[in-house]
Amino acid sequence: MKTHVIVLCTLALAACGGGGSGDDSGLPTPTTPTGPTTPEPPQERDSEIHRGAWLLGNNANLEWYANPQIDLPRHGRDGLHVERPQGGAAIPRLNFSPFLRDRLEPGWRFDNNALARLDVASLWLWQLANQAYLQWTRHLNYDPGSLAVQVGDLGSLTCHGRGLACYDPDSNAVILSEDWIAENYASFVRSLETEDIDAFLDVRAELFWVLTHEAGHQFGYMNPGGTTDGCGADNKCHAPYGSGSVIGYDTQVGGSSRYHVTEEDIRHVPNATWKGDDVDYYTVLRQGESSSIDSWGIWIDHRFAVDGQTAPGRPSGGNLSIVDEIAGSGWVHGKPSENVALRTTATWSGVDNFLGVDLDPNFLGALLRADANLRYTFGARPNLNLRVNNFEAHYALDGVASWHDHSFSDWGDFRYNMDCTSGGCSGDSAAAKWYPSDAGDPSGWVGGVVSDQDNDYVGSFVAKKD
Repeated sequence: MKTHVIVLCTLALAACGGGGSGDDSGLPTPTTPTGPTTPEPPQERDSEIHRGAWLLGNNANLEWYANPQIDLPRHGRDGLHVERPQGGAAIPRLNFSPFLRDRLEPGWRFDNNALARLDVASLWLWQLANQAYLQWTRHLNYDPGSLAVQVGDLGSLTCHGRGLACYDPDSNAVILSEDWIAENYASFVRSLETEDIDAFLDVRAELFWVLTHEAGHQFGYMNPGGTTDGCGADNKCHAPYGSGSVIGYDTQVGGSSRYHVTEEDIRHVPNATWKGDDVDYYTVLRQGESSSIDSWGIWIDHRFAVDGQTAPGRPSGGNLSIVDEIAGSGWVHGKPSENVALRTTATWSGVDNFLGVDLDPNFLGALLRADANLRYTFGARPNLNLRVNNFEAHYALDGVASWHDHSFSDWGDFRYNMDCTSGGCSGDSAAAKWYPSDAGDPSGWVGGVVSDQDNDYVGSFVAKKD
C-alpha cells in the first residue's frame, strides 16, 4: 500500500504484510431537523484522557528506516508541541565508490538480477548503519547531523590494508574497506541463494559490529584506561583488553566483544549521557481551543535494544539480537460532556485537525496530519460518521524533514461509522466523545481517537460544531 518498496521477505528477516481497505461507505444522507433540542447541561467532571488502542510496527523495511528523532518536526512548528527524549539526530550517509558495483557484480548494467542483488545489499547495509549509529546517538546531547560512511576505497579515503574498516579523523568519515565489503557481499548473496540462515546472520553480525565500532570513533570515543592499538601514539581510542567492549580489540586476541554499547562506553564519549531505558518516548500535541479540551495528540514509542556478543576471536558468529519497533496511540485530554441528547443532524469540521502516526512498513513512524469532518444522524440507532482525508506526512527526505502529500490511490480517504449514546460514539476503528463549547453547548466539540489496524495508522482528532 501507499508506494512500492523493496522489502526482503526471505530467511528470517522480517514478517511482510500489507494493509487493507477502510470503511468505504458514503456519508449518511442529511435528515430533516425535527425541531430545536433542549439538551441537559453538562455535568462537572475532572479531566480525563480518552486513549486509543496501541498499534505496533517493526523496523523491517529495507528502503525505510524509522527514527522519530529525525523525522518529527521541531517543537513549535505549525502550532505543534513536540516532546522529544534525550538524544541526537544523525543520518549516516553511505557513499559507494564508483567502481565497487562493477567489482561486486560485473555486467550489472545489463543484468536485472545482478542489479536487484546490489540494490537489496545496499539498502540492507543502510539499515544496519542506521541501527548501529542509533546505539550511540540516542545518548548524545547534541545533533551530529549528516555523517559520512565511505563504502569502498575512494582516493585518500582508504584504510591502506589496515583492517576491515577504519575512521579518518581528517574527513570525519568511516571507511569500509573494499576487499572486506566484497568478501561480505559474496557471502550475503550466497546465503540468500542457498537460504542459509546461519551464514546470513553471520554476515549481518559482522557488518553490524564493525559499523557500531567505527561509529564510536566518529563520536570521539577516548578512554584514558584504554589502548593505543591502531590509534596512534598517546591516542587511546580503544577500550582496554578484557573489557569486552564493542569498541575494543578483544576479538583480535581470541576474546569476545559485545555487539551493544554500554554505559561504560558512553562515559568515554564527549557530550553524551547514558540513557538506560530501551524505549524512547515522543509526544506530539495541540492545545484545545475550548476550555473543555486541554490537549490532544499522539504518543510514539520507539523500542530499541541490542544484545549479545561475538564468538571468541571473531567479530561475528555470536548471538546478536536487535529489537527495533515503533508503536503509536492517539488520545484526547479534556472534560467530556455527559447525557448529551442530540435529536437533529449536526456536523463538525476542521482543517489539519487530525494528528496521527503511520505504522505501515513503508512510512513507519511518520507523523500524520489530515482533515477530520463528522456528521451525526438522529434515529432509532443514532450514528456518527467520521471522514479523515487530505493526509500529509512529516519525515526526512534527503536529510530535510518536512511535510509531504500522503494520499494514495488505495489509501488516504477513510470513513468510519460509530453508534452513539448520550455519552459518546464508538465503532470498530474509531471512538468519539462530546465536549462542551465555551458558550455552553454540550456537543459544541467532538474529540476522538482512531486505531485503524487494517490501514496501519492511529491518531486523534478534535472538530468544532458547524
